[in-house]
Amino acid sequence: MTGEVFPPNWPDGPFDVIVADPPWRHVAWSDKGQGRAPVRHYKVQPLDWICSLPVEWCAAKNCLLMLWITGPHLARGDHLPVMKAWGFKPSSMGFVWLKPNRGTAQGRFFAPPLTEKDFFMGLGKTTRQNAEFVVFGRRGKPKRFSAAVRQPIIEERREHSRKPEDFYAKVDAYVGPDARKLELFGRTKRDGWVHWGDEIEKFGAAA
Repeated sequence: MTGEVFPPNWPDGPFDVIVADPPWRHVAWSDKGQGRAPVRHYKVQPLDWICSLPVEWCAAKNCLLMLWITGPHLARGDHLPVMKAWGFKPSSMGFVWLKPNRGTAQGRFFAPPLTEKDFFMGLGKTTRQNAEFVVFGRRGKPKRFSAAVRQPIIEERREHSRKPEDFYAKVDAYVGPDARKLELFGRTKRDGWVHWGDEIEKFGAAA
């Protein structure tokens, strides 16, 4: 990409799968809401900044993008200009992370029947929010290594913006052991992955 300006330490690639948890800028309706917004925890960025990242440059010819997004940003379609700018086409809803209450049978195994009271109740200007989403985008024809990977992730919340361990296990299963993997804006180092962002060691290394 002639004339491309790369952020510091931008990874070379090419990568077969790219996971991204962009620093979406949340617009609060009040000072109280702003106090609960992501800006308290990390530096957020406008949509045009996220779109400007040269992700296409480090993506393989056949590459899968897994893009984390919250409900309000998904409803506004913020993933669409991002995927287009990065050289991907929207494909499907890959994962839905449902967050049980902390300490609810270790967050993984429940005694039926399940009710909504078993799950964390977050904020929300409409319904009280719980889930986060991972939208898949495709460049070329990336291969699916396993057809047994399921969409739901049911795992407790941990620190703010720390993603569930089951997500990474599902990614590994979906793309297979030989896939070259990049995580943008990750916060935990993992064997077999390349990471980029300003908080990649915030939560140390994965077990």
